[in-house]
Amino acid sequence: MHVHYQKRSNKLEGNYRCEQYARNQGQPPCQRVSGSVIDKAVSELLLQSFTPLTVELAFQIQDELKQRYESLDRMRRQHLERLEYEANMAKRRYMQVDPDNRLVADTLEAEWNNKLRALKEAHVCALWKEADCIEGYTEATLYFLAIPQHSEEQANRALW
Repeated sequence: MHVHYQKRSNKLEGNYRCEQYARNQGQPPCQRVSGSVIDKAVSELLLQSFTPLTVELAFQIQDELKQRYESLDRMRRQHLERLEYEANMAKRRYMQVDPDNRLVADTLEAEWNNKLRALKEAHVCALWKEADCIEGYTEATLYFLAIPQHSEEQANRALW
C-alpha cells in the first residue's frame, strides 16, 4: 500500500492504494482505502493508549535510559582518559630511551604509535556516540503530558 495525498476542502487528505499490479503489470490499482477512515482509527487507538499511567511510564523509561546513557558516557570518558594516560606514558618512555639503543627505541616507538592509534580510534567512536545523545524532554513530550486537558481534536492535530 502506498499513500497518495490530495487536497480536498483546503485539507490535505491521504488515500491508500495497492499499486503492485499497476507497477509490475500495468493494471489498475487493486485496492483503494480512504485515508480519513484509517487516520481516524489510528488517532483513536493512539489517544486510548495515552493514559496518564502510560505517559508516566514512558517518562520513567526515558529517565532510566538517560541515566544509562550518562553512565555509559562517563565510562567512555574514563576510557579516553586512560588511553591518553597510556599514550603519554609510552611517549615518556620513548623520549627517555638512549638513542644508541635502537632496538629498545624502535620497540618503544611502535608501542607509542599503537597507543596513539587506539586513542584516535576511541575519539572517533566517542564523536559518533555523542551524535546519538539523548535530549531532555521535548516540547511535544511535555504537550502529551497535558493531553487529558485538551480536546480530542487538539490531540489529533498534535499527532498528525
